[in-house]
Amino acid sequence: APAARPAAAARRRWTWWAWADVGFAAACFSAGAAILVPLMLQRQVHSGCSTEGPPPGEPPATLPGHPWECGWQLVHDSAKADADDEAGGVVRTAQAWAYIQPRGAAGTFAWSNAGAVVDSATGEYLLVDTLMDEPLTRRMLEAGPPGGETLSKLVLTHGDVDHTGGLRVALSRGASLGLHAAAKNGAHPLPPHFSLVVSAMSSLWRMFEGRAGRWLFTHGPEAFSKLLGLARFASRLEPFHLRQVWDGKFPEDAFVVPMDSEHARLKVGETTVLLQHLPSHTAGDLAVVVPGAHTVFAGDLLFWGTCPIMWVGPASAAIKAIDALANFNGIERWVPGHGPVMDARMVLKLIDYWEHIKHEAFECHKRRAYDVLECAEGAMARMPPEFRGWALQEAAVINVYVELRHLREPFWGGLGEEEKFEMMRLMGEGAARAHFRRGGAPASV
Repeated sequence: APAARPAAAARRRWTWWAWADVGFAAACFSAGAAILVPLMLQRQVHSGCSTEGPPPGEPPATLPGHPWECGWQLVHDSAKADADDEAGGVVRTAQAWAYIQPRGAAGTFAWSNAGAVVDSATGEYLLVDTLMDEPLTRRMLEAGPPGGETLSKLVLTHGDVDHTGGLRVALSRGASLGLHAAAKNGAHPLPPHFSLVVSAMSSLWRMFEGRAGRWLFTHGPEAFSKLLGLARFASRLEPFHLRQVWDGKFPEDAFVVPMDSEHARLKVGETTVLLQHLPSHTAGDLAVVVPGAHTVFAGDLLFWGTCPIMWVGPASAAIKAIDALANFNGIERWVPGHGPVMDARMVLKLIDYWEHIKHEAFECHKRRAYDVLECAEGAMARMPPEFRGWALQEAAVINVYVELRHLREPFWGGLGEEEKFEMMRLMGEGAARAHFRRGGAPASV
């Protein structure tokens, strides 16, 4: 019995400390919740496309009649019948419309473009991509495209969520789906509870984006820097209705461009549309070429005013894709995945960006300097003047990483889904670092 007393006392002491730990954890959780929940309730969800607020970078050059502003823009209108196109079909009156999204305070990340090909003879139209969420896509389709009466087809240029998020809206209107096999295999819905995580992390960023966060980011533990990187990235997604996005299911009757095929053709009424496979941003990139409207919808093969991203690469593949886009016969206008409508000069200028990334990554590889953030910061510091004012400078983090992987592993196949999220966090860390170097003052991007 005497020996049992110390054991009982030890259990009592252990129980006391255990309850103390639980009480401390509960107090920390309550304090955190008391701060975070009100901030989460202040979440600024969009009510539609908006160009209000300061631009995220220096406004890039735009073409007359094609400002970087919200809404449908007529890209080309074929007023008369053209000769037989290279696909062998007669092209009648075809209109190409671009739906452009903002450069305003919300920034440019995930604010993608879409487009439409309207066959004026029948009123039938093909939609090129949807937007990040269903409310945005619904508003876009309610506003146009002008002259489009029946949505018959939807083509996805690739499988990223900012181009597929409103998929169910388009399918519910009777559209049949077309995409590349690699896009179908590589597209993934957002993880469960993603909206809640984004809301909490965005609130954390608002809490620490000032001077206190600057001190903790610089002098605090490494884990906190990583957490703030995730929070900074999440803040870019905060405006979207993330519970109202595509659920990951494709219709069984989707038109899929085979893996071994470089191109395919579709008909929209009496208008011929060519689908050209040009992988670089992703493995399933399709350019939608409309010879009768002298227009290409390039998806994320092209960016303007905001720095491009590649998930698959390498940079040489991006350059090859841009060169192919610029050399389609008879094309006068290109609609990028992000940014204003482009002409041939703007398209070819983008090659300089990828040459810069290619050079910087090779120099790091030559020195065996594989710290991605350090290499990317060097690339950003030496960015050519024409791209220095563009938004999303920290895209260089992902681009440098992908290029380095190709240099080290020539047969590497691109970022997987988990690796992609880690790169987004690292990109957020790069953005947070740049933010705090500016003094920690709140910024639009």
